[in-house]
Amino acid sequence: MTNKRYVIITSILVLVTVVVGAFFTSVHGKGESKVGVVNLDAVYTQYMAPPLVNARDEMQAEFDEKSAELDEDEKTELFMEYQEKLTAMERQYREDVQDAVNEVGQKQGVDVIVNASVVLYGGIDLTDDVIKSLE
Repeated sequence: MTNKRYVIITSILVLVTVVVGAFFTSVHGKGESKVGVVNLDAVYTQYMAPPLVNARDEMQAEFDEKSAELDEDEKTELFMEYQEKLTAMERQYREDVQDAVNEVGQKQGVDVIVNASVVLYGGIDLTDDVIKSLE
């Protein structure tokens, strides 16, 4: 192994060690840590899916109506406009979910919040509180 490669690998390992150490110090350095759990699939299904599906259906009907008399390039351009609108809506809903998770976590006094899909045992389930705060 060349000296330069050795220095790079060593630097990366040191950086990873520092980041992991900082995480565990911040979480575990406080004594008892409270871990919150949010089922993001449930939040997305209940909060995001209905309005996004409705918007998609409305845009599809509008696209079908408007594109009937357009050539292929114009159809592609119109489709991309609708796709951008839908993507922007989804981004806004995701930001709203993240804001709600942060707000609920602060109110509940939890130190860390993780997606329920990665939790095998334990944690304080905040899913219902997040959904309620989004209503």
